[in-house]
Amino acid sequence: MTIITTQSVMLEDASLSGFEPMQAASMFAHEFGQTKHLPTAVRVKVELHGRFAALGLKDLVGATVIAGLQHQEQQPQQALTKARERKRLHLAGRKEIYFDAAADLKMVEQDLPTTANGITITVKNVDAEILMQRSYWLAH
Repeated sequence: MTIITTQSVMLEDASLSGFEPMQAASMFAHEFGQTKHLPTAVRVKVELHGRFAALGLKDLVGATVIAGLQHQEQQPQQALTKARERKRLHLAGRKEIYFDAAADLKMVEQDLPTTANGITITVKNVDAEILMQRSYWLAH
């Protein structure tokens, strides 16, 4: 069963330090971790839109998103480094899945339909079916 919905999460426009993207990723991981689909998850993809992509913040924002997806908020840079080296991450802190930062963490200069700046997170199963997808964006 595929779950596809878009959810608006208010993120503070004034600060693009990476904290807000971590909160969005953590919210996503928490919500997905509560579903019956966690055991069938094999891949997660993250798209950074607008300023998150255009400002060249891929490593900073990417690190905080990866840390949030793993509920590992204390050391985001280490979370990204480890995920890059192992090509794995622990989704919701519970399920180890494949993650290739070069392919699965994308900078997308195209705006989201409702705003320019945001993050889209998608989890798929072995058949490449979308199990859950959320878009989080900066609210003005």
